[in-house]
Amino acid sequence: MSKASKARSKEKRKLEKKARKMANMNKHKSGTKTSTAPIAQKRSGNEWGAKKTNHAKGLILGGPNPISLLDYKEEKRKDAIARQSYRATMTPREQIYELDRRLGKDVGAKKERARLLKLITDSPTPAF
Repeated sequence: MSKASKARSKEKRKLEKKARKMANMNKHKSGTKTSTAPIAQKRSGNEWGAKKTNHAKGLILGGPNPISLLDYKEEKRKDAIARQSYRATMTPREQIYELDRRLGKDVGAKKERARLLKLITDSPTPAF
């Protein structure tokens, strides 16, 4: 078999394969059952368009303003420090009022409420 005939037969096989794929796709669109699944389209990013990578340092969190995982963790760390410092300035009674405001009167956080009530009752000076 010569090189030219090999090239022609290879081209013929490519065309036949392409025709089979198109026939399967058309069957799928019309609602009839096919023997093979339709060809999945590859996407370059997630629904917002941001790309995701497999390793943690380069992970991009999707959304309108994508940020890296390290930036996200640093932001959460700063928020936690701010919450802790705010709570440290509150008296035990103020902390109970805050729990009541967020969760409802005597709802949830039983252990935390018990700890704060113990601080209020056991303190030598009145905790307001």
